[in-house]
Amino acid sequence: MVIFYNFIFLIFSLIYLPHLLWTKKFHKGLWQRLGFYPACLNSTDSIWLHAVSVGEVVAIKPLWETLRKEFPSKRIVVSTITKTGNEIAKKFSKDKEAVFYLPLDLSFIINSVLCKIRPDILVIAETEIWPNLITCCHKRNIPMILVNGRVSDKAFKRYRLVKFALKTILGKIDSFCTRAKEDKERFVFLGAPPERVKVSGNMKYCDTSDNRDNSGAEGMKRTLGIKANAIIFTAGSTHKGEEQIILEVFKNLSRDFPDLHLIIIPRRTERAGEIKKLAAGFAVTVIDKFGILKELYGISDIVFVGGSLIRHGGHNIIEPALFGKPILFGPHMFNFKDVAGEFLKANAAIMVRDRDECEVNCRRLLKDVNERSRMGESAKKVVLRNQGAVENCIAELKKVLGNA
Repeated sequence: MVIFYNFIFLIFSLIYLPHLLWTKKFHKGLWQRLGFYPACLNSTDSIWLHAVSVGEVVAIKPLWETLRKEFPSKRIVVSTITKTGNEIAKKFSKDKEAVFYLPLDLSFIINSVLCKIRPDILVIAETEIWPNLITCCHKRNIPMILVNGRVSDKAFKRYRLVKFALKTILGKIDSFCTRAKEDKERFVFLGAPPERVKVSGNMKYCDTSDNRDNSGAEGMKRTLGIKANAIIFTAGSTHKGEEQIILEVFKNLSRDFPDLHLIIIPRRTERAGEIKKLAAGFAVTVIDKFGILKELYGISDIVFVGGSLIRHGGHNIIEPALFGKPILFGPHMFNFKDVAGEFLKANAAIMVRDRDECEVNCRRLLKDVNERSRMGESAKKVVLRNQGAVENCIAELKKVLGNA
C-alpha cells in the first residue's frame, strides 16, 4: 500500500510541477517541499506544528503562544503548505523558531526531514491527514496529536470513499482534540479509536491578542485616509462575485448616509486591482496588503464576512466578534457551520441571503446605534463563553508526551 501511494503521489507531483512553472506560481520556498531545507532547521527537543494555510495558522496561534510558555526549553517549528500561510506564520514566529514548507508526502523525503527536525511530538491542525508523514512518525515513535480537529461536509464525503485505508492511518495518531461533537463522531466513523477522540472546543475562540480596545483606530484611519467621523462598513475576506454585491449595497446606502465609508479586504490580495476599478469614484478603500484584517475589523462599525454569499464556505466571524462588532454573513457558511449557528442562536450576527437582505439589514443597523452595540456585545459574549480549547489541548498534549 505504501509503495503504491508513493508511486501515485510521485506521478502527481511530476505532473503538477510543470503546471506551477507555467502558471508562474512556483517560488523558492517550494524547493523545501522537495526536501531541500536550510541547516537552521536542524533541531532536537522540538515541537512540530503543522497548519496548512492562513486560517489554520491563525487558529493555532493561541496554542503556539501557550506552548512557548509551557515548554520554554523546546524549540517550536511550524510547517505550512501555502505561501500566504507561510508568511503569516513567519510574522508570528519568535527567535530560534523555524517556519518551513511541509515536505511532499513521499516517504524518502519525509524521512530525510525527520532526520533534521527530530521532533518530540507532531501537532497537526484540523484535518491534515498525510499517510506517509503519519506513518514515518509512527515508525520513529514520535507521538502525534490532532488539534482543532474538524471534518467538513465536503471532506467527509471524500473520506468516506477511502474509509478502509483511513482507519489504519488514523489508528497511528495518539490523540484527537476535535472542535465539536459532530467532528468527534465523524473521526470515529472514519476509523479513529473512540477512546482517543475528545471534544476540546474551537481554538478560533481563543484569541490571545490584547489590542481589542481600538486604541489605534484613529491612527489607522489617518493612515488609510479615512475621515475621523466616518462610519465604516468593512467587507472582509471577500471573493469574486461578492465585491460587486457589496459595492451595490454601499452605493445605495451612501445616498442616505453620506459619512459611510466602505473598506474591502479581498481574500486574495492580488485581486485588489480589479476591485479598485469597480469601486472608482466612491468612498471605498480596497486593501492590497496582507495581515491587517484584524486591525481593520477593529476600526469598523459594521462587518460583513465574505466567502459566504458564494458557495465557498465562509470565513472566520470570531475575529470581528472579539472587537464587539455587529456581523453579517451570507448563507454559505458550511466551513463554519457550528460557529455560525452559535452566533445566530444568540442573535449575535445576521445571515443575509442576497443583496437586498444585506442592504435592508445594513440600513437598519446604520439607523440604530443601540442595536449595533447590542449585537456587538452579544458577539463578544459568544466568544468568551466558548473559550477553553487551548487549555484542553495543552492538557492532552502533556498527557501524550508523558506516555511517549
